[in-house]
Amino acid sequence: MRMKRTRGSLVYDQVFPASVIFYVLTHYTLILALGYGPSPLDEAAAALLSGLAFMYLRSRFDQTFFLFLVYEICLLIGAAQTHYGGVEQPLAAIQAALLDLKLPIFIYASYFAFARIQNISRVFYSVFLVFIIIAIANLPFAFLDELRGVSFDGNPLNFKGIAGQATGLCRHPTELAWLNCIAVFSSLCLYLRRRSNKYLILAVLFALVVLMAASIKEIAALLIGSTIVLRGSGSSFIRFMILSMTTIVTALLAFLLTDFGDSLLAHAGLFVGDNAISTVRAAMVDAATQIVYDNFPFGTGGGTFGSAPSYTLGYSEVYYAYGIDLLDGGSPENRAFLMDAMWSKILGESGAIGAFCYIVFLFILNYRLVRRRRIAATLDRAFVDFCLAIQIFVFLVSLASSPYTNELLCIMVGFTLGFAGSSTELTRTAISLRTKDMKKRREVFLLPS
Repeated sequence: MRMKRTRGSLVYDQVFPASVIFYVLTHYTLILALGYGPSPLDEAAAALLSGLAFMYLRSRFDQTFFLFLVYEICLLIGAAQTHYGGVEQPLAAIQAALLDLKLPIFIYASYFAFARIQNISRVFYSVFLVFIIIAIANLPFAFLDELRGVSFDGNPLNFKGIAGQATGLCRHPTELAWLNCIAVFSSLCLYLRRRSNKYLILAVLFALVVLMAASIKEIAALLIGSTIVLRGSGSSFIRFMILSMTTIVTALLAFLLTDFGDSLLAHAGLFVGDNAISTVRAAMVDAATQIVYDNFPFGTGGGTFGSAPSYTLGYSEVYYAYGIDLLDGGSPENRAFLMDAMWSKILGESGAIGAFCYIVFLFILNYRLVRRRRIAATLDRAFVDFCLAIQIFVFLVSLASSPYTNELLCIMVGFTLGFAGSSTELTRTAISLRTKDMKKRREVFLLPS
């Protein structure tokens, strides 16, 4: 039995992956043309996709929307009752709430689209290939940066110990590391699907670029995400162990026999231990926990702590009250690190109630993705594992950044969480089948003709 392909499904099969590709290409084109920094791309995309999100919510009641609505209300109530100034209220709170609204819009729009897509493989292959191609284009520039000690723009690289942080065409080491993490997961998925060693070689090259960033959270995300993709997608245990042991031995040799390990340890020593220094991230974590107690239960409100409006529409007095203004990167003169503590922002601005709702919102959506894997066919699980790897990656990044409102990662979170809403009629597990053909015994993959 084959499912009949409708004109509507053809539109979504073609337009949805094309839209994601266009967004990703536009994102990196803007970086290349204008330099690294925020752009209105994600806000414009959210405005365009809000109609799809509305149609999804209109078609069914989703309890996660209620949770996010409570979080948004906490931002507004907190701002209305706070005694802190420095930014124009309620404008700052409204702007902060609208910026946070991008994430659920992308998620629900993806739910709506995935429920109507029949050729799931085309969508994921398109996304995989666009990240791989962009990462390949960055490879020579990244390694050239490392060799010269100078970026594509001609600026000296930042160094963590002996490790120079290459920027490539992405104009920023963190952006380059994010690109290559996604490219690694994409390459591993294609390797598992097509058994071509070229994808495995590309994954190794992309992983080297991530290592050059010398960022502990990206390296940890790379290792955990790669493990999820490799082990979860039906690869043989022997192959998985060989790849894992090779990776571990290579990492240990690089850590012990080169100065790379010393660089990472020295950098980590800046944040923990006897020689730790006061940083904006650590101070904002301490301040957020105190804010939850001082401003129970709604926090200080949107646009007051850790969000863009808290320093673009003035300079929030919350930073003065909790000593953030005294730190480099958090002062009125240098505000570079005020958005590097995403969970501190959630706690501080929305309080105990808002933070609880936000966490449960993400938990339920991720649980749906895990549940989607249980009913997926074997080949389909590779896509779910990619989505789970992205979720782990983004969560680890969120410990020292704000990926859930980031221009690139926000759309990737929406895309991957939305896959939980894909039609389960397209794939069927065939455990009960007994046949000599291993592929037929593992699954029946029902794709439209």
